[in-house]
Amino acid sequence: MALAIGAAFLTGFPVVSLLRVRSVQGGGLLGTAFFLGVVSLALWTHLLLLVRIPVTVASVLSGPLLAGAGAAWKGDRSVFAVTWSRPSVQALPVLLSAFFALLIAVSWTRLGSDGEAVYSLKARSIAYYGTFWNPDFTDPARLHPASRRPLLLPCLYADLFMLTGSFGVRPLRLWLAFLHIASLGLLYERARPRMMWLAVFAWIPAYWRQVQGVCTGFPDATLGVLFLLGVDAIRREERGLAILSLSAAVLLKQDAWAFPIAIALGTLASDRLRLRTLVGTLSIPVLLALVWMAIARHLTASFDFLPGQFDPANLLGSPRRWPLALSRLASEIVKPKHWGLFWWAGLLGVILNVHRLGRRDARWLLIVLFQGAAYVLVWSTYPRDQLRSWMDVQDMRLLLHLLPMVWMWLAIKDQETPQAPPEPRSTAVPGQA
Repeated sequence: MALAIGAAFLTGFPVVSLLRVRSVQGGGLLGTAFFLGVVSLALWTHLLLLVRIPVTVASVLSGPLLAGAGAAWKGDRSVFAVTWSRPSVQALPVLLSAFFALLIAVSWTRLGSDGEAVYSLKARSIAYYGTFWNPDFTDPARLHPASRRPLLLPCLYADLFMLTGSFGVRPLRLWLAFLHIASLGLLYERARPRMMWLAVFAWIPAYWRQVQGVCTGFPDATLGVLFLLGVDAIRREERGLAILSLSAAVLLKQDAWAFPIAIALGTLASDRLRLRTLVGTLSIPVLLALVWMAIARHLTASFDFLPGQFDPANLLGSPRRWPLALSRLASEIVKPKHWGLFWWAGLLGVILNVHRLGRRDARWLLIVLFQGAAYVLVWSTYPRDQLRSWMDVQDMRLLLHLLPMVWMWLAIKDQETPQAPPEPRSTAVPGQA
């Protein structure tokens, strides 16, 4: 485990330096470096697979070495000019949530269904063969669910398996808990919210469930943070960070293939960002998604897996199922056992601020709206009976993709102070009483 943690930080710190992701708080830097380090290391492993370089401990560790060499040559060392401060009492709920995550990670000894049947199986195969061009992926007799899904999460698993020398579930659950705790530091660094808002995010009930929770091996919580990070990096004109985040997202799960579309529509509708800049930022994630689509056609397909039955020809041909998809999504949003009062707070925030919503608000809300519309359109292509069964397991996952975006908007909005109306200009003539 020590080697894996060291590799994550030895990757993350150079990436923070190369991308000039500035931090002024020690905890924020550590969280940002660890999160970006784990994701970047998995992305490096995935790229090795795409170019057919055997994945071994040596080839995986070449990523941190290259990142360190690049940072030493071109990096910005000023990002490490951090200031450390003693945690305040307000941070106690966040620290308790971190402790709770570690406790859950070591208390349970199993992953979720997808973590065991999909991602862990793929990761073991990659770690054993050093490539996905092996019978586990290409032999129809060894067909497994989601056989054509991108491999970033299995690469993240495989990195840990190879660096620890163990295929155990408990170290993996602990690793995923570390990743979630690091994401809290990253979110604090990006938003600088009041601790109340960070505690709200840290204690969302959906993150602690035995199904689809952060320690069960599902990609959705991480995917939501990557979505937010990509959008926030575009807003701050941090092009390198945006490319890294969205590239990792599209190789994490197919749901992210709609992210560039939603970001392009929402950004162009709310900002005066130059089209060339936006296209330049989104082109690499789109290219990686297209490359994986082409490669996946040569892998065995599990047609009994519902997402594999998606037919783009039906995309606009089933508006009669839109109300069903929307009603199922709404019924999931109002479940306190999954979300507490978070989505109610989001709706209340929109209502209370509707009179002063502007371009800065649209930057977040329009992208969320477009991404949600993309999900509804995809859902509506399935037959009604399959739509019901599929949404029973997918609605909560897809909301996890949107939750960090809504949280960021609420946290930023909370920091804004209403401007006082301008004083009326005096019309009195000088010298007159």
